[in-house]
Amino acid sequence: MPTHMIVVAGPKGGTGKSTTASNLLVAARMAGVDAVGVDLDPQGSLMTWSQDRAGLAVQPAVTVVPGQLPDWRDAVATAPSRVAVLDLPPGLGTQADAEALHELARAARLVVVPALPEGPSVRKLADVGAALKRTGGDVVFLMNKVIAGRTITEDARAYLAASAELAPVEIPMRDSIHRAMDSGLSVVENTDFGGCTQYRELWRFVVARLRLDTAEAA
Repeated sequence: MPTHMIVVAGPKGGTGKSTTASNLLVAARMAGVDAVGVDLDPQGSLMTWSQDRAGLAVQPAVTVVPGQLPDWRDAVATAPSRVAVLDLPPGLGTQADAEALHELARAARLVVVPALPEGPSVRKLADVGAALKRTGGDVVFLMNKVIAGRTITEDARAYLAASAELAPVEIPMRDSIHRAMDSGLSVVENTDFGGCTQYRELWRFVVARLRLDTAEAA
């Protein structure tokens, strides 16, 4: 097993799990950390992103391996590394999936749950975050696709904070974040991209939380 496993989880699609995983993975590689991505989502978004990135020969190079949630240990073992960033599927189709998720949350150093500031989504995410926290996982909600000035965002913060910790950074709604993901890039590696500052701040939070030794701060 890696020294550090960072799990990016959530009960539904579209919250930004793969985007968060890709930016954390590139940030780790930029900081000189031996890191690998593990795509446990059948949709394979993180895997497709890594293939697009490899096709462009973008540096730093990243490795992403596929797998299934119940067999996450086997997937992680295929590419030994110091840090593994695991992108999870949006739903739990079977009891085996649920049991594997709880086991993984306990084994991980950090569970990041991207959350959209929307009513139904927030309620479901809060339930999932609280459940993973009860299993012993170190759970942090990451507010994603935030639009400044919306009162609903403050409501979402308060609701989520009652279930688990909120990350000290929020990811703004920026087209560049999605465009980068669609082309094998990440905003964390380019200061010209909107969202770069926030994802770099998220990486610094992860470094401090996991007490990682890095060659440089992203």
